[in-house]
Amino acid sequence: MKDGEYWIMDFSVPAEVHATTIEHGSITLNGVSLTVSELLPDSGVRIGIIPFTYGHTNLGRLTPGGPVNVEGDLIGKYIARILAGRSGEQVR
Repeated sequence: MKDGEYWIMDFSVPAEVHATTIEHGSITLNGVSLTVSELLPDSGVRIGIIPFTYGHTNLGRLTPGGPVNVEGDLIGKYIARILAGRSGEQVR
């Protein structure tokens, strides 16, 4: 959906990524590092995409419901690993 000069896109992400994602934190979609505008219910995130990014990446060619490669925030991954280590869990 276009909002002024920006594109607003909602994505479903794996629950483990959603759990370590924060609003205004980072997430990588199809190799593009983006800022999370809003966390949505049911493991969703909302992203605002500026015109340059929309026009110069593969994000402008996405189709609703299509596959997207998702990587969670690096800091969130570190925190999850530290907390899991304290509880004795194995984290990849």
